[in-house]
Amino acid sequence: MLAVVPLIGCRGTADGALSRATAALRRQDSASASREVESALAGARSADDRASAYYLRAQIALQQGRQNDARVDLHAALLERPSKALAARIRVQIANLDFDAGAYASAAQRYEEGLDAFPKAPPKDRVLLQYAASLQRSGRFRDGENVLRTVVIEYPGTPSAAQAARKLDWRLSTFTVQCGAFRDERSARAQVSDLRNKGFPARAVRAPSASALPWVVHCGQFPRFADAQRCLADVRRLHADAFIVP
Repeated sequence: MLAVVPLIGCRGTADGALSRATAALRRQDSASASREVESALAGARSADDRASAYYLRAQIALQQGRQNDARVDLHAALLERPSKALAARIRVQIANLDFDAGAYASAAQRYEEGLDAFPKAPPKDRVLLQYAASLQRSGRFRDGENVLRTVVIEYPGTPSAAQAARKLDWRLSTFTVQCGAFRDERSARAQVSDLRNKGFPARAVRAPSASALPWVVHCGQFPRFADAQRCLADVRRLHADAFIVP
């Protein structure tokens, strides 16, 4: 799922059309938003106006599930050499697309390029979580942990900080598949026995932090995220709620 990149308040000769497009997009009226964006592009006299219009047209495409069209418009916006603040939002949105496509190394690079100038207010906390995941999934576990610590420090008391803290409980530089969570060791070991009988390298371990379900069942240890994904696909044939850790 894409992290939400906020829409921009734009200035310039196309300001009226851009403002109306932004308002229409926020109320999910993509037809009106599209008309206003095309009007803004036709009347744009500055690079920032054109870049803003391309950015908004990309948001419309994303709202309609047209990721490829969105990517084309985002790159067109960058070619206009927009302001630093606008370029940051564009790069982060491209990073979100790369992340959803499983291109984690590329996503991490785009996040690095865009996050310094990205506003600190939410949704930056959620964007940072995706940045951390992209780093870990491209093999940069320690860099990912540093980003997670930033979320804990800079967004205390938020759901994002709590999620980052849980991920920091994971001390290994590998991935695993979590198959279940249980109140007691006996139930966990019963699942382990069942999984092992079906050929899976399962194990029961204590959850790393205080939890109502202190026993968890893990399957495998994988240096590469792609290998964990393959294991997850197999495990989900038996346990549909399995997921990858961290």
